[in-house]
Amino acid sequence: MDNYPEIRSAIDSRLSESDFKVWRRVSIEPATEADIFASRFHWKLIRIPQHVFLIHKQHPTPSDFERFYDVAFRYAKRAYPSFFPVHMVSTYVLVTCIATERVDRNLIEYVTRTPDMLFKGFCGFSQFPVLLDARTGKAHYFRDTTWFGGDSYPLAQDIVERYIEGLSN
Repeated sequence: MDNYPEIRSAIDSRLSESDFKVWRRVSIEPATEADIFASRFHWKLIRIPQHVFLIHKQHPTPSDFERFYDVAFRYAKRAYPSFFPVHMVSTYVLVTCIATERVDRNLIEYVTRTPDMLFKGFCGFSQFPVLLDARTGKAHYFRDTTWFGGDSYPLAQDIVERYIEGLSN
């Protein structure tokens, strides 16, 4: 059974009740609409932009996660331009969540693996994909620590734990 509308609504409520600013049904590029785009700034010696994107996809693949990250990153840069060029920002958090009813081992392994974007990790720019089972509400994502990526991984994990996880019936 597809619980995605209820799960999306619960995520929307959680984000809206926090200090995130939330937009719904946002066209992040001509062929991609995010069901939710949420954004806030976190201060930890510096300003750290935090963005959450949620879409629903019937049959996602690892390349869909990579493409979604690229599209979401470009949109976030346009929506929240920085005083500094983006390559000078020390870090940011970009949580890209794809909900689907068709969760398989390949997708779970993709989103839970140790990030391999070494260059992006050193620059604070790293992909944080989340696979959300639209039938159960269970979130799959990288839960470990890594020596690169700075504060972005713990902050992204905290966002998933607070606003996306725990929505199972």
